[in-house]
Amino acid sequence: MKKHQFKTVALSLVLLSVSLASYSQEVIDRPDKTSLSFGVAGGANASTLSSTDPSLNPSFGFRLGGQVGVAANLRFGLRGINSTASDGKFGLQAEAAYSMMGANLGDEGGIGLGYLTVPMLFQYYPTTQFYLEVGPQACLNLTHTPDHTSFGDYNLNLTSLKANDVAAVVGVGLARKQIHVGVRYVMGMSDLASNLAWRNQCAQVHLTFLFGAGTSSSASKKSTSKTPDVVQPITDDFDF
Repeated sequence: MKKHQFKTVALSLVLLSVSLASYSQEVIDRPDKTSLSFGVAGGANASTLSSTDPSLNPSFGFRLGGQVGVAANLRFGLRGINSTASDGKFGLQAEAAYSMMGANLGDEGGIGLGYLTVPMLFQYYPTTQFYLEVGPQACLNLTHTPDHTSFGDYNLNLTSLKANDVAAVVGVGLARKQIHVGVRYVMGMSDLASNLAWRNQCAQVHLTFLFGAGTSSSASKKSTSKTPDVVQPITDDFDF
């Protein structure tokens, strides 16, 4: 990864972390203004590779895979005096998932890459249910197959492949109560190796199930119990 790319992504992660910490404090101070939920996430991938080197540019095809992991979602930004945080204008979603990526190389077979992915996404809700999302994603390469492959006049030794990646993520989705369904595009920003200018590209269908809005609440209810009068009328009868 180039130095300026690392600085840009690192700054983005810091800013998102500061925002998450700030609004997490509001969860404590003003629980009616934020909604924090946790859940599971998963979906399907259609991934491929792109090349910035014309001499190493085979005809890449799409490789199908999946993803599964956990998610945390913070919703905030009240729409009106009678609205709740679960209908807020903004959101932050953090995830940790195992994601299967790679590409097909036609008759030469293909390359399979398994990543631990950690996206940090800012979400904007123009309506209470429809949202747009964007943010960085860190990718730690865990597995790759095969160890050796070839195409044309080139032989690739993947045993020492260092395919850790930082990617940019954009997407749209629909939030219906506890279920979020959306599509995302993931664009890798790092080469698979210093002498292999291939980068990940992935389209995703994404599903998140959140276990309720744990910290969303309305204003405290007023007590309905009647306070006893300080002075009570005398009900005894007196004879004069």
